[in-house]
Amino acid sequence: MANRREQTTTTTEKTGDGTDFVPMPSGAEMGEGSFGKNERGSELMQQAKTAAGEAYDSVAGKAASTLDDKKAGLSTGLNSVAESIRRAGDSSTKRRIRML
Repeated sequence: MANRREQTTTTTEKTGDGTDFVPMPSGAEMGEGSFGKNERGSELMQQAKTAAGEAYDSVAGKAASTLDDKKAGLSTGLNSVAESIRRAGDSSTKRRIRML
């Protein structure tokens, strides 16, 4: 593959107040007709989609993990409460039996 160097020229235009500016090239001057249709633009778009998908997967995974941790903590807490209620019930029953 030979190294190819494209020569470009920049056209400068004057505005009404005398300042210079470089106008936006037309789609035809850009090569493929528009920005979204060239190969590099498609490649960049695909990379952005991939990065966004990976970011979503990472966040979703962390959220699921956090939710699982919270569920486990809640379950442990509920088990503790249930055990306390059982003990209180057992203690109350034993007192009643002694009173009889």
